[in-house]
Amino acid sequence: MIILSQNITSISELKKNPSAVKSNVDTCVMSHNKPAYYTVSPLRYAQLLRAEKELNDIASKRGE
Repeated sequence: MIILSQNITSISELKKNPSAVKSNVDTCVMSHNKPAYYTVSPLRYAQLLRAEKELNDIASKRGE
């Protein structure tokens, strides 16, 4: 199992204190010692969307 974030919290901790997850920090939320989901900052989300678009563009050019 690979965790793709340096910041980790559990769902239990998140429920107790949702503001503990900072909005500008990527965080892995764990459930039963496994990654359940990730929270990402708006900046990181925009970067991921740009990367997805670039990969889709490359893939569509190869399919031509």
